[in-house]
Amino acid sequence: MSKKIFVSFIVSAFLWCTFTPQLAQSKEVIKLKFGHTQPATHYYHKMGLTFAAKAAKYSDSKITVEVYPSSQIGAERDLLEGLRLGTVQGYIGAMAVLTQFVPEFIALQLPYLLKDYDHGVRVWNQIMAQKLSGKMDKAGLYVLGFIKSSPRGVQTSKPIMKLADLKGLRIRTMEAKIYIDAYKALGTIPTPVPYSELVSALQSGVVDGADQGFTAYLSTKAYQISPFYAHIEIVQTLSPFLISQITWKQLSKDYKKAIEKAANEALKEQALTYEEEVRKYETAAKESKFPFAYTFPDLTEFREAVKPVYAKYENEVGKDLIQKFLALK
Repeated sequence: MSKKIFVSFIVSAFLWCTFTPQLAQSKEVIKLKFGHTQPATHYYHKMGLTFAAKAAKYSDSKITVEVYPSSQIGAERDLLEGLRLGTVQGYIGAMAVLTQFVPEFIALQLPYLLKDYDHGVRVWNQIMAQKLSGKMDKAGLYVLGFIKSSPRGVQTSKPIMKLADLKGLRIRTMEAKIYIDAYKALGTIPTPVPYSELVSALQSGVVDGADQGFTAYLSTKAYQISPFYAHIEIVQTLSPFLISQITWKQLSKDYKKAIEKAANEALKEQALTYEEEVRKYETAAKESKFPFAYTFPDLTEFREAVKPVYAKYENEVGKDLIQKFLALK
């Protein structure tokens, strides 16, 4: 047995012995750590706090959820690794990074495939949830739901009016092959950079721009560095809200029921207030002293440019599955 495997076995055994007696009993108080990479002003964090309050409410204050923003307990990959080990209990973040642990999620990240958030949720509930149940279990992850998020656009230091304007730009992407391939198809030089290092990468010129959700662009005041945002909507984002399988399997039925009820209600509230949040961020941004502008390129040539990405992933994802996504109303 290798040293790495032996250490992992010891960690897992320690977690099992330490937490199983607690989590199995609905009378015991438990503490769960959830993390994300966005600032405390972001709707990820606000949704997390709503979930925490509701989890406490439905468990008679027996479940305490601590929500850590701004990569305080790790970048997205670190958080997912923590969920697999049980050292972190919850994850709020990008689906792109999740494809490194469950590659089948690539199907939900194909450029211009999902029409909108509601379409994405229907695709998950009606097609993907059952299909990926075993894979998620093996990966050590459990889906509580999906947060409504902005389609992915691109922030830059120059206006993007057409596809040719992106050519040769070094664009920060998430560390996910599907994103790298998609942006390469658009003529950019994809440059994976941890989100926590994005500001310094932009300021130092390591990258010229970044793949970014519109609300994150506004809420993090990224316009102070990148004064232009192009709504290219390359991917309709479903941001996964996950809990560790190690934790989930050790919870009592009552605790599971409380957590799922809290998650469902928190996610519904977040979806309802999403547009209000966007308007609030937009108003604050317009009142700032930093000039910036949005562009809305014609997406016809963008959709055409990414067709080779579909051809590349057809065997991996399955042509029939792609057609099912497109056919689902």
